[in-house]
Amino acid sequence: MSGHKGLYEKYKVIRVESGEEVDGCFVLRPLTDTAAWLAAMFYSYLTHNPRLGRELREWLLEVKREEVGNGSI
Repeated sequence: MSGHKGLYEKYKVIRVESGEEVDGCFVLRPLTDTAAWLAAMFYSYLTHNPRLGRELREWLLEVKREEVGNGSI
C-alpha cells in the first residue's frame, strides 16, 4: 500500500464575501504539485472568463519562472 489516502475532505473552503463554507469543490495546489499546475493551466484555456484565464496563466508562468530561477526544478 502506498500510503496515499485518495479523495477525502482535506480542506475547508470559505467564500470571502459571505464567510460561508463552499460545498462541492476540490482544492489544487499548483505551487507544490505538478499535476495541479498542469490542471490549472488547462483550465485557464477552457474557462469562459477570458480575464480569469489570462491572469491564471500569467500567475502560473510566473511561478514556473521563479522555480527555474531559484533552481527548484
